[in-house]
Amino acid sequence: MFTPAHTIKGNAAYNEDTIKKHTDAHNAFMKDRMKLVDGVWKYVPENKAKSTAQPVPVKPVKPVAPVKPITPVKPVAPKVNVKSAQAMQDDPMEGVPAGVKLRSFIDAPATRTAIMDNVLEAVQKRFPVEDDDVRLELRDVKYEGPTSYTLQQQKDALLNNRRLGCRIAGTWRLTDKRTGQVLDERRDGVIRVPY
Repeated sequence: MFTPAHTIKGNAAYNEDTIKKHTDAHNAFMKDRMKLVDGVWKYVPENKAKSTAQPVPVKPVKPVAPVKPITPVKPVAPKVNVKSAQAMQDDPMEGVPAGVKLRSFIDAPATRTAIMDNVLEAVQKRFPVEDDDVRLELRDVKYEGPTSYTLQQQKDALLNNRRLGCRIAGTWRLTDKRTGQVLDERRDGVIRVPY
């Protein structure tokens, strides 16, 4: 029926008697599991080949009480304050909290300006930093170099795999906290904001 010699042929530990013993054991194992169906040997799982179990009786299910249909809810129209809607047309800034700048969703220059202003403000708020011995300050923080680029410059950067950005620079000062002496001071870049 089956000779597993292809799996053990190259192994020197197996002789002909061992191969025959393995083959007989395998054939005995597969005897009840393989059936000849339409001239083709087909595998029959063990639970179908030697099924002696009795079928489990199924208990009848008691019907449940009928479900009540859900009554649809009528949608309620939102209440619109016509007076405030008219006031918003007259003065679009009415009701906007102080310090909030509104812009159009598709206004890329205004978005870029807001990003650049927020990054500059965040860098200014981050310093000074100090530990037990020294204090690191950042002063005179501002953008250096170009803060806007033409369409031609943007195209050239894309075609040449370069990145455009706006450089934020400031004056770094390292001070000894105990003596108050300035250990080092220099003007250098802080961050490059992508354009």
